[in-house]
Amino acid sequence: MTQMPDKTLITADLTINETTQRVYKNKQAVSLTDLSYQTLMALITASPKVISNDDLIDQVWQSVEVSPETVTQRIAMLRKALSSGGEVNDKYIKSIRNKGYRWVPAVHTKTKGIPVFGGAILIGLAVLLLMSLYFWLGHQQTTGSQVSTVISSEASADDYTQQAWHYLDKHEVKSNGLAIGLFRKSLAVNPNHLNALTGLSIALSHQVTKFNQADDILVEAKQAAEQAISINPNHAQAWAALAFVYDALVGFDLKQHI
Repeated sequence: MTQMPDKTLITADLTINETTQRVYKNKQAVSLTDLSYQTLMALITASPKVISNDDLIDQVWQSVEVSPETVTQRIAMLRKALSSGGEVNDKYIKSIRNKGYRWVPAVHTKTKGIPVFGGAILIGLAVLLLMSLYFWLGHQQTTGSQVSTVISSEASADDYTQQAWHYLDKHEVKSNGLAIGLFRKSLAVNPNHLNALTGLSIALSHQVTKFNQADDILVEAKQAAEQAISINPNHAQAWAALAFVYDALVGFDLKQHI
């Protein structure tokens, strides 16, 4: 009988059958949603290179507009699905600050034959899955706030902070606003996250100095920098953030801010 290739990927203790879209860890099936599987494959396909947040959105969500928070949460959910108790957070996926994400383990490929009629059935199932995914994503757009509420606890403070710095470094008004929101998400998870506190302080100062927002924003910027310094007095970036606040206060009535 005519055969067609069945492609299997081996990476660390994971086995991924691309034909059936099934993932196994130490021969035990791993339960992944369609979005998590597509995210996994995008990371592996890019490996060993870093895949940017924007490229992930293009490949996984395609024409559907999603927020950076959605990507951060999806990465967190994938990490949780792949990891066993006690494993380090970046065993499989490493966050690269200001760049994106990188699949860490080496990836090997092996191929074996399967009957053509079996392959046709699997292709048909894949098409049905993709159609279901398309309609599900459309529904997700209308219920985004509910979905965010359900999965928001899956993302770590580091995930939010890494994505926030990515947007902060774009130096654009929209990106700066996204960064502020993500820094606040990080601090909601961990109120003493040093990089989130300093990043929030800097982003808020940018709102005033670059984007002409009300100067009372600097009150929160100053508080965030001072909190970071109180946690670690030797944190140079926190002192730089505080100095930025005082530079921004030039020309304003300092008494109303201090």
